[in-house]
Amino acid sequence: MGFRNDIELGKSGLGDWLNNPPHFCISGGGMLPEDLVGELSNAILASDKSLEILDQMQWQAYTNVSLTPLRNVRGIVLVWGQNDSEALVFWRHGRLWDWLSKWGKNEAQRVSWIILASVERIEVARQLSLSDAGTESVKLGNQKGYAVMASDAPIDALREKLKDMRSSGDVTDLITWNALQRVDRGLLALRSLRAALEVEPTNPRALMAAISAIRVQFAECPHEWDRYCRPNCHEHGRKWRKWLSTALERDVTESVTHIVQDGRALIPLLRT
Repeated sequence: MGFRNDIELGKSGLGDWLNNPPHFCISGGGMLPEDLVGELSNAILASDKSLEILDQMQWQAYTNVSLTPLRNVRGIVLVWGQNDSEALVFWRHGRLWDWLSKWGKNEAQRVSWIILASVERIEVARQLSLSDAGTESVKLGNQKGYAVMASDAPIDALREKLKDMRSSGDVTDLITWNALQRVDRGLLALRSLRAALEVEPTNPRALMAAISAIRVQFAECPHEWDRYCRPNCHEHGRKWRKWLSTALERDVTESVTHIVQDGRALIPLLRT
């Protein structure tokens, strides 16, 4: 029996859970994640609110649990809800890795991912790019440790798929994920921009170079920026695009103070 939500986790009897840490993390939109937690043994629901929490004291205040033992997690099920955007799916995916990194405390911890999507989104899910790696994107459908299934698949089929992936070595780990992050050009460009905005004193030339790199990176598809934002991903991406447009129209040397102040105010909207 799983825990139906992570608030209940902090209010219910925790002896069994702490002595027998969860084997599965479930996340995503709609009611299906909660239903899956109720169906799978040793499962925990990673709600959007809990995925924001990576600080030990904040977590303890939220759940009344001093430690979230995810060291035994071996399967992650991410549900692409009917009303979820691609950007929100990416945010959850990245935050689940952050969660596992923080609470699992083992870079070599091997896990299998299953993305559950509606029939019309299955092929789209397989084609999702996990990172923008040079001239060739890294597709979810080609990555070891990932599988895509229909969201209406029977629970027994989901259990069997997780078991088969584990037994066949179809797994991935934080080392692999961190390597993908290091070649994601969008992520690297945003990290450079953030560094240029945060450095004291501001270097106008470095800031202009970072702004230009961002313009080039997202020139073909400006809405790709949403993928690197926290929820509400599209709204936060829109604010960044507006900032970029304004920054490009200004003379950086003359307007650097306003550009930096406005940019710094938006940094909390990024997932990086």
